[in-house]
Amino acid sequence: STDQSALAAFYEQGGQFAEAAEIYRNMADQAANPQAKSSAWQMLANLAARQQHFTDAVAAVQEAIAAVQPSEQPGGANQTFWMRQNLATYLSGAGLPDRADQVYRQLLQESRGAPQEPQLFVQYAQYLAQTKRGAQAENLLKEYLADNPNLDESQRINVLYNLSSVVQTTGDSKTADRYR
Repeated sequence: STDQSALAAFYEQGGQFAEAAEIYRNMADQAANPQAKSSAWQMLANLAARQQHFTDAVAAVQEAIAAVQPSEQPGGANQTFWMRQNLATYLSGAGLPDRADQVYRQLLQESRGAPQEPQLFVQYAQYLAQTKRGAQAENLLKEYLADNPNLDESQRINVLYNLSSVVQTTGDSKTADRYR
């Protein structure tokens, strides 16, 4: 598996993307355990996304999620959480913002009170700003700060920095500077 990954990476570096993709598909097909299968599909999804082939990236990350989802333990660490975040990014790239929004809303709901919650709110706000919804992103982060007054200092600074950044996308430099 490691040798195959190294060979695929070699092909990628040489611009032989079809060959690299074929190796990742073979790795997924031959994987003996769900984690290895998922990893191969994720590598294929990342390759497709780097090439701006977002429909292929969506399909591959969905395969990665399907590979490990049955083995997830209720109440345990959710292996697919970050894969689904990539899925939202790929859906947006594929021109499917409604589906991307749906995935993000589900992830936000699942992350309530979890360590990744502040980071996910920031990433969703960045996504909103990138999809020309800066005002919605600003409101999201302002509400998040108001609802979470006990964030540690580094989390609060990160949210404020990103709040400034998303406000900047609306062209309101004066308000953006206030958040810095």
